[in-house]
Amino acid sequence: MALRIAYDDETYYGWLRMSHSMAEERLTIHDWAWNSTSGEPIMAGEIPEPAVYALILGMGALGAVVWRRRRLRSER
Repeated sequence: MALRIAYDDETYYGWLRMSHSMAEERLTIHDWAWNSTSGEPIMAGEIPEPAVYALILGMGALGAVVWRRRRLRSER
């Protein structure tokens, strides 16, 4: 599904990959992405490179997981 998102007088484009089950009355979103550059298109299935803040957040989360595992090992 193609998306056009209006936010702060800017337009962003994105996509969703989803499936549905009529029998279970369920809609499942499998993948999604949007182009964080206003007015720039994105191809369906394309995943833009993450912004710097996303990389920093990911590295922080990874660091927290490693720290917790080490702490749990030292408590044993």
